Amino acid sequence: MRTLRDVMDAVAAARAEGDGPIHGTLYDDLAPLYAFERERMRDYPAVAEFVGEHVPADTRRVGVGACGPGLVLEQLAERFETAVGFDLSPAMLELAAERTGAPVVRADLRSVVAPGAFDAFTILGGSIAHLPVVDDEDSVRAALGSIHDSLRPGGVFLCDFMERGALESGAVVTDTFESDRFHVERTVITTGEPDGTTALGGTGRYTFAYEITDHETDETVRVGTSTSVREFGVPQLLGAVLAAGFTDATLVRPPTHGMGLVAHKGT
Repeated sequence: MRTLRDVMDAVAAARAEGDGPIHGTLYDDLAPLYAFERERMRDYPAVAEFVGEHVPADTRRVGVGACGPGLVLEQLAERFETAVGFDLSPAMLELAAERTGAPVVRADLRSVVAPGAFDAFTILGGSIAHLPVVDDEDSVRAALGSIHDSLRPGGVFLCDFMERGALESGAVVTDTFESDRFHVERTVITTGEPDGTTALGGTGRYTFAYEITDHETDETVRVGTSTSVREFGVPQLLGAVLAAGFTDATLVRPPTHGMGLVAHKGT
Protein backbone atom coordinates (compact mmCIF):
# COMPACT_ATOMS: atom_id res chain seq x y z
CA MET A 1 0.00 0.00 0.00
CA ARG A 2 1.28 3.47 -0.86
CA THR A 3 1.95 5.73 2.11
CA LEU A 4 2.44 9.43 2.74
CA ARG A 5 6.19 8.82 2.58
CA ASP A 6 5.72 7.37 -0.91
CA VAL A 7 3.90 10.55 -1.94
CA MET A 8 6.80 12.66 -0.65
CA ASP A 9 9.31 10.54 -2.57
CA ALA A 10 7.29 10.76 -5.79
CA VAL A 11 7.00 14.54 -5.48
CA ALA A 12 10.73 14.88 -4.82
CA ALA A 13 11.58 12.66 -7.80
CA ALA A 14 9.29 14.63 -10.11
CA ARG A 15 10.78 17.91 -8.96
CA ALA A 16 14.30 16.61 -9.57
CA GLU A 17 13.40 15.96 -13.21
CA GLY A 18 12.19 19.48 -14.01
CA ASP A 19 11.38 22.95 -12.80
CA GLY A 20 8.04 24.33 -11.79
CA PRO A 21 5.30 23.28 -9.36
CA ILE A 22 4.41 19.63 -8.97
CA HIS A 23 0.74 18.71 -9.30
CA GLY A 24 -0.94 15.39 -8.71
CA THR A 25 -4.44 13.98 -8.78
CA LEU A 26 -5.97 14.11 -5.31
CA TYR A 27 -7.88 10.85 -5.66
CA ASP A 28 -5.11 8.85 -7.35
CA ASP A 29 -1.52 10.15 -7.24
CA LEU A 30 -2.10 11.82 -3.87
CA ALA A 31 -4.52 9.26 -2.43
CA PRO A 32 -2.47 8.61 0.75
CA LEU A 33 -2.33 12.37 1.39
CA TYR A 34 -6.10 12.62 0.98
CA ALA A 35 -6.57 9.69 3.37
CA PHE A 36 -4.19 11.26 5.92
CA GLU A 37 -6.14 14.52 6.10
CA ARG A 38 -9.59 12.94 5.93
CA GLU A 39 -8.84 10.58 8.81
CA ARG A 40 -8.16 13.63 10.98
CA MET A 41 -11.07 15.76 9.77
CA ARG A 42 -14.09 13.73 10.84
CA ASP A 43 -15.50 11.79 13.77
CA TYR A 44 -16.25 8.61 11.84
CA PRO A 45 -17.93 6.72 14.71
CA ALA A 46 -20.33 9.69 14.87
CA VAL A 47 -20.94 9.35 11.12
CA ALA A 48 -21.78 5.67 11.59
CA GLU A 49 -24.12 6.57 14.44
CA PHE A 50 -25.82 9.11 12.19
CA VAL A 51 -26.37 6.42 9.56
CA GLY A 52 -27.67 4.01 12.16
CA GLU A 53 -30.22 6.57 13.37
CA HIS A 54 -31.76 7.04 9.93
CA VAL A 55 -31.79 3.62 8.27
CA PRO A 56 -34.50 0.97 8.76
CA ALA A 57 -34.21 -0.98 12.01
CA ASP A 58 -33.73 -4.24 10.09
CA THR A 59 -30.88 -2.91 7.92
CA ARG A 60 -28.28 -5.56 7.13
CA ARG A 61 -26.78 -4.49 3.77
CA VAL A 62 -25.36 -1.02 3.17
CA GLY A 63 -23.84 0.41 0.00
CA VAL A 64 -21.20 3.10 0.53
CA GLY A 65 -20.90 5.31 -2.53
CA ALA A 66 -17.68 7.25 -3.20
CA CYS A 67 -16.10 5.29 -0.36
CA GLY A 68 -12.64 6.80 -0.93
CA PRO A 69 -10.02 5.38 1.46
CA GLY A 70 -12.70 3.51 3.42
CA LEU A 71 -13.09 5.63 6.54
CA VAL A 72 -16.90 5.53 6.56
CA LEU A 73 -16.91 2.03 5.06
CA GLU A 74 -14.80 0.71 7.94
CA GLN A 75 -17.25 1.99 10.53
CA LEU A 76 -20.33 0.72 8.71
CA ALA A 77 -18.75 -2.70 8.12
CA GLU A 78 -18.42 -3.05 11.89
CA ARG A 79 -22.02 -2.00 12.45
CA PHE A 80 -23.89 -3.90 9.74
CA GLU A 81 -23.78 -7.44 8.41
CA THR A 82 -22.59 -6.32 4.94
CA ALA A 83 -21.12 -3.01 3.76
CA VAL A 84 -19.87 -2.65 0.18
CA GLY A 85 -17.73 0.28 -0.95
CA PHE A 86 -17.97 1.79 -4.45
CA ASP A 87 -15.45 4.19 -5.97
CA LEU A 88 -13.97 5.03 -9.37
CA SER A 89 -10.39 5.43 -8.13
CA PRO A 90 -8.22 2.27 -7.97
CA ALA A 91 -5.86 4.05 -5.57
CA MET A 92 -8.70 4.85 -3.20
CA LEU A 93 -10.04 1.32 -3.38
CA GLU A 94 -6.59 -0.04 -2.57
CA LEU A 95 -6.50 2.06 0.60
CA ALA A 96 -10.06 1.05 1.49
CA ALA A 97 -9.30 -2.64 1.03
CA GLU A 98 -6.22 -2.30 3.23
CA ARG A 99 -8.22 -0.55 5.96
CA THR A 100 -11.18 -2.93 6.12
CA GLY A 101 -12.07 -6.42 5.00
CA ALA A 102 -15.31 -5.13 3.49
CA PRO A 103 -15.73 -5.76 -0.25
CA VAL A 104 -14.95 -2.86 -2.57
CA VAL A 105 -16.01 -2.38 -6.18
CA ARG A 106 -14.63 -0.07 -8.84
CA ALA A 107 -17.78 1.47 -10.26
CA ASP A 108 -19.31 4.65 -11.61
CA LEU A 109 -22.25 5.69 -9.44
CA ARG A 110 -24.01 7.01 -12.53
CA SER A 111 -24.43 3.57 -14.01
CA VAL A 112 -23.79 0.83 -11.46
CA VAL A 113 -27.02 -0.89 -10.40
CA ALA A 114 -27.44 -3.83 -8.06
CA PRO A 115 -31.24 -4.25 -8.20
CA GLY A 116 -32.73 -4.30 -4.70
CA ALA A 117 -29.40 -5.34 -3.16
CA PHE A 118 -29.20 -2.82 -0.32
CA ASP A 119 -31.29 -1.73 2.65
CA ALA A 120 -29.45 1.61 2.72
CA PHE A 121 -27.03 3.53 0.54
CA THR A 122 -24.82 6.47 1.51
CA ILE A 123 -22.80 9.21 -0.18
CA LEU A 124 -21.21 11.08 2.72
CA GLY A 125 -18.18 13.26 3.39
CA GLY A 126 -19.19 15.83 0.80
CA SER A 127 -18.56 13.44 -2.08
CA ILE A 128 -21.72 14.39 -3.95
CA ALA A 129 -20.11 17.80 -4.49
CA HIS A 130 -17.62 16.23 -6.86
CA LEU A 131 -20.05 14.45 -9.17
CA PRO A 132 -19.69 16.38 -12.45
CA VAL A 133 -21.90 17.50 -15.29
CA VAL A 134 -20.69 15.62 -18.39
CA ASP A 135 -21.94 16.56 -21.87
CA ASP A 136 -24.91 18.35 -20.31
CA GLU A 137 -25.82 15.23 -18.34
CA ASP A 138 -25.80 15.75 -14.56
CA SER A 139 -24.06 12.90 -12.76
CA VAL A 140 -26.10 13.55 -9.63
CA ARG A 141 -29.40 12.81 -11.38
CA ALA A 142 -27.99 9.64 -12.91
CA ALA A 143 -26.49 8.51 -9.58
CA LEU A 144 -29.76 9.08 -7.75
CA GLY A 145 -31.56 6.87 -10.26
CA SER A 146 -28.99 4.10 -9.94
CA ILE A 147 -29.07 4.26 -6.14
CA HIS A 148 -32.88 4.14 -6.10
CA ASP A 149 -32.82 1.00 -8.22
CA SER A 150 -30.16 -0.58 -5.97
CA LEU A 151 -32.31 -0.19 -2.84
CA ARG A 152 -34.91 -2.70 -1.76
CA PRO A 153 -38.47 -1.43 -1.21
CA GLY A 154 -38.44 0.67 1.94
CA GLY A 155 -34.71 1.31 1.63
CA VAL A 156 -33.06 4.61 2.57
CA PHE A 157 -30.55 6.89 0.86
CA LEU A 158 -28.40 9.30 2.91
CA CYS A 159 -26.10 12.04 1.70
CA ASP A 160 -24.63 15.36 2.78
CA PHE A 161 -24.16 18.40 0.58
CA MET A 162 -23.23 22.08 0.47
CA GLU A 163 -26.10 24.51 0.15
CA ARG A 164 -26.16 27.30 -2.42
CA GLY A 165 -23.94 30.16 -1.24
CA ALA A 166 -21.28 27.94 0.30
CA LEU A 167 -18.83 28.43 -2.58
CA GLU A 168 -17.47 31.85 -1.71
CA SER A 169 -15.12 32.74 -4.55
CA GLY A 170 -11.72 33.84 -3.26
CA ALA A 171 -12.14 32.22 0.15
CA VAL A 172 -8.86 30.88 1.57
CA VAL A 173 -8.76 28.30 4.38
CA THR A 174 -5.64 26.77 5.95
CA ASP A 175 -5.64 23.66 8.17
CA THR A 176 -2.94 21.46 9.66
CA PHE A 177 -2.98 17.70 10.21
CA GLU A 178 -0.52 15.83 12.42
CA SER A 179 0.73 12.35 13.21
CA ASP A 180 3.76 11.29 15.24
CA ARG A 181 5.85 11.37 12.06
CA PHE A 182 4.19 13.79 9.62
CA HIS A 183 2.96 17.38 9.60
CA VAL A 184 0.68 18.44 6.76
CA GLU A 185 -0.39 22.02 6.13
CA ARG A 186 -3.20 22.40 3.59
CA THR A 187 -4.44 25.63 2.05
CA VAL A 188 -7.64 25.59 -0.01
CA ILE A 189 -8.66 28.42 -2.32
CA THR A 190 -12.24 28.45 -3.62
CA THR A 191 -12.96 29.76 -7.09
CA GLY A 192 -16.58 30.17 -8.07
CA GLU A 193 -17.65 29.91 -11.69
CA PRO A 194 -19.99 32.80 -12.61
CA ASP A 195 -21.23 30.87 -15.64
CA GLY A 196 -21.14 27.51 -13.86
CA THR A 197 -24.74 27.35 -12.77
CA THR A 198 -26.53 24.05 -13.31
CA ALA A 199 -30.16 23.16 -12.78
CA LEU A 200 -29.22 21.90 -9.31
CA GLY A 201 -26.92 24.72 -8.19
CA GLY A 202 -23.56 26.40 -8.72
CA THR A 203 -20.14 25.02 -9.59
CA GLY A 204 -16.56 26.00 -8.83
CA ARG A 205 -13.11 24.65 -8.05
CA TYR A 206 -11.01 23.97 -4.99
CA THR A 207 -7.29 24.60 -5.46
CA PHE A 208 -5.15 22.80 -2.87
CA ALA A 209 -1.61 23.61 -1.79
CA TYR A 210 0.05 21.12 0.57
CA GLU A 211 3.28 21.32 2.56
CA ILE A 212 4.28 17.91 3.94
CA THR A 213 7.07 17.51 6.51
CA ASP A 214 8.54 14.20 7.65
CA HIS A 215 9.79 14.78 11.21
CA GLU A 216 11.89 11.62 11.02
CA THR A 217 14.01 12.86 8.11
CA ASP A 218 13.36 16.61 8.46
CA GLU A 219 12.36 16.74 4.78
CA THR A 220 9.63 18.96 3.40
CA VAL A 221 7.89 18.81 0.01
CA ARG A 222 5.14 20.91 -1.53
CA VAL A 223 2.49 19.72 -3.92
CA GLY A 224 -0.65 21.21 -5.41
CA THR A 225 -3.81 19.99 -7.08
CA SER A 226 -7.35 21.10 -7.85
CA THR A 227 -10.76 19.54 -8.17
CA SER A 228 -14.22 20.59 -9.31
CA VAL A 229 -16.82 21.21 -6.63
CA ARG A 230 -20.48 22.17 -6.54
CA GLU A 231 -23.19 23.49 -4.26
CA PHE A 232 -26.89 22.73 -4.42
CA GLY A 233 -30.14 24.60 -4.18
CA VAL A 234 -32.18 22.74 -1.58
CA PRO A 235 -35.49 22.74 -3.53
CA GLN A 236 -33.67 21.64 -6.69
CA LEU A 237 -31.88 18.75 -5.01
CA LEU A 238 -35.03 17.61 -3.24
CA GLY A 239 -36.82 17.73 -6.58
CA ALA A 240 -34.12 15.59 -8.21
CA VAL A 241 -34.43 13.03 -5.42
CA LEU A 242 -38.19 12.77 -5.89
CA ALA A 243 -37.79 12.64 -9.68
CA ALA A 244 -35.48 9.64 -9.22
CA GLY A 245 -38.39 7.74 -7.67
CA PHE A 246 -37.99 8.30 -3.92
CA THR A 247 -41.30 8.86 -2.15
CA ASP A 248 -40.06 11.48 0.30
CA ALA A 249 -36.91 13.34 1.35
CA THR A 250 -36.11 15.00 4.68
CA LEU A 251 -33.38 17.49 5.55
CA VAL A 252 -31.22 16.70 8.59
CA ARG A 253 -27.99 17.97 10.16
CA PRO A 254 -25.14 15.49 9.60
CA PRO A 255 -22.00 15.21 11.77
CA THR A 256 -19.87 15.98 8.72
CA HIS A 257 -20.61 19.40 7.23
CA GLY A 258 -23.30 21.27 5.35
CA MET A 259 -26.78 19.82 5.13
CA GLY A 260 -27.91 16.21 5.16
CA LEU A 261 -30.67 14.48 3.26
CA VAL A 262 -32.56 11.27 4.05
CA ALA A 263 -34.71 9.82 1.24
CA HIS A 264 -36.99 6.77 1.36
CA LYS A 265 -37.85 4.35 -1.41
CA GLY A 266 -41.49 3.38 -1.44
CA THR A 267 -42.63 0.00 -0.23
